[in-house]
Amino acid sequence: MTFPPKGPAARFDHNGHVIRNINQEFLKKLTVRQRVSDRVARVAGTLSIRMPSWRK
Repeated sequence: MTFPPKGPAARFDHNGHVIRNINQEFLKKLTVRQRVSDRVARVAGTLSIRMPSWRK
């Protein structure tokens, strides 16, 4: 990312409010079980795409 930022966001005035990245805020709140579950689901989804016989 270049500073100062370019584009329409560079001209927007936030009136002194702090702008947070909601994606990072969400990831910080995930529990260990939720992160493991997401990873398992991602791997299982990838396997079903690679092995069409599993999708019945």
